[in-house]
Amino acid sequence: MLHLNFYNILILVGVIHGIIFSFILLFHPKLKSKTNFFLAFTTLALCGSNLQYLLLDVGIVPLELYKNDLVFIPFEFLMVAMFYFFVRSPAVLGQEIRARNSDSITTISTDSANSPIRQGGCVNPN
Repeated sequence: MLHLNFYNILILVGVIHGIIFSFILLFHPKLKSKTNFFLAFTTLALCGSNLQYLLLDVGIVPLELYKNDLVFIPFEFLMVAMFYFFVRSPAVLGQEIRARNSDSITTISTDSANSPIRQGGCVNPN
């Protein structure tokens, strides 16, 4: 007997949404980038992990198969690795962005150095 409840249906909708989102990131020509590639695989690993626990909770896959490690796949390790590369990839690409926007960063830092709070005054004297 299946044990479907509101939370299981919500998890199933999230898994389906994550899979669609990942395939859009992977196969849309305008979204091809290293960062989106790692984001898509992070999302797929999260979907795989949630789907695995959903199948166990609903009762589609019996608990005995998980206890013997016949079906369990540790998506969490893959998720952590892909999330690391997702966070790391904009930092490498950010050096190019910082070089292009160096004038605006200098302007922002100059304006904040002359702020009334930095000089010891208050913004609103009342």
